[in-house]
Amino acid sequence: MLQLYDLLERTQEHAFHILQDESVPLDSLLTATARFSLQSSARNQFFGRVAQQRIIDARCVVDVNVQGLPTPLQVSITTKSSARLKLITEKEVMLMFKAPWVKISEQPLANQPNQFPVNIKSLNEEEAILQFAESDIEFCATVQQLNQWQIGQQVWIHIDQEQIILATLG
Repeated sequence: MLQLYDLLERTQEHAFHILQDESVPLDSLLTATARFSLQSSARNQFFGRVAQQRIIDARCVVDVNVQGLPTPLQVSITTKSSARLKLITEKEVMLMFKAPWVKISEQPLANQPNQFPVNIKSLNEEEAILQFAESDIEFCATVQQLNQWQIGQQVWIHIDQEQIILATLG
């Protein structure tokens, strides 16, 4: 019983912190929970809503609308994962992918989903912060050849469908 009260006290404390942060949308339980509870090594974390699902080569490709992105992110998961996550149209999901999975190129790749034109906002020997010109959305990418890129340069990023992790609340 004492453990239950301790859990309730910690939950109440988290809720109080959520109410104090004006940047957290109070109509999104997933966003609030993830911001204050979930810790991940994935530098790229976005929230969106399922737009559609389709089966391609025995995999479930999920299109997720992320506010501020010009096109949905496409995520490839197993059909069992889709069922376990109970994915339906408009369900809120969290997308996560690590910085090494964001690939930078000077030109767009042919016939590839999940690629966007961005500007290099900052750059150091380990990573680049990349930003959309039209929004505040930022991506973090691991840099392989530092001397190839410059701050302010427009580049293209690409994320493989299989490299994106989906999470949602039950």
